[in-house]
Amino acid sequence: MAGYKGYSMSNNAIEAYEEGYMPLSKWTKGEILNAIDDIRPDLVHIARKVSLPILKRYVLEYKEWHHSSMYYNQTDFYGIDEDYLEKATAEQFLELAAMKEQKKKKEAVIERRAKCHYLEWSGTRSHPHAEDCYEEGVIRGNWFYPDNGGGKKKSISSRGFYVVRFLDVAKDEDLSEYDEELSKYIDSFNESQMYDIRKGLEKGLDVSIYAKPEFAYDQMAEIRDGLERGIDVSIYAKPEFDWEQMYEIRVGLERGIDVSVYAKPEYKAWKMRKIRENIDNAEKDDEEMEL
Repeated sequence: MAGYKGYSMSNNAIEAYEEGYMPLSKWTKGEILNAIDDIRPDLVHIARKVSLPILKRYVLEYKEWHHSSMYYNQTDFYGIDEDYLEKATAEQFLELAAMKEQKKKKEAVIERRAKCHYLEWSGTRSHPHAEDCYEEGVIRGNWFYPDNGGGKKKSISSRGFYVVRFLDVAKDEDLSEYDEELSKYIDSFNESQMYDIRKGLEKGLDVSIYAKPEFAYDQMAEIRDGLERGIDVSIYAKPEFDWEQMYEIRVGLERGIDVSVYAKPEYKAWKMRKIRENIDNAEKDDEEMEL
């Protein structure tokens, strides 16, 4: 069911929790051990000796992503890699138990002065409003500290954040390898759309697929996400689909479903999801019957 529960997460994300999928940070060692006990109880006594970071790396796998707030923050969800567990041997788990997570070397925090763009949210739960803000300040690590922010900070990975220009470089220095390409779009797109175009360029994507004025920024985000995951987005990269419909089609493509059954503009997102889930469940039943 599309929609949101309060400000915390989408209803789809809540359903993912109910299916046993969670963000990587939410998985505890106890939960992973319980899952191993359900699938391979013979390995639990060895798995207890494996560190949590190693268990996450080898026993969990990416499943899907969901919006974790009404402001479209995207969060990856992970679940148990059942195929890996079913094939795993005691020797392999003994090797995992002997592994040590390498600690990252502490890197010096680099500070840069810059003029940046970010979004300030206001409004109500049902009608949120984003205001474009441009301020000069300091980028320190993963945070931007506006000069007039009164101590507040903004994550540089938050939606809508980007550097307009750095202020501590020579005028003739090349500020960004993407500036020239971005200049082609600046007169035709708003700031939110420009954010998705910039992110696509940074990932080496063919942004011409979605850098079109008829796409709203949330539609652009869905198309960009599909391109990042190596999906053929041509099926849903069409203005007649809203972002929620695009999401249902993209998830179906990721799962190998014949999305042509429901990839129709006249179908609302909730109807698409219901058809997709019915197909998915039917395929799982067929696989179980074959076993």
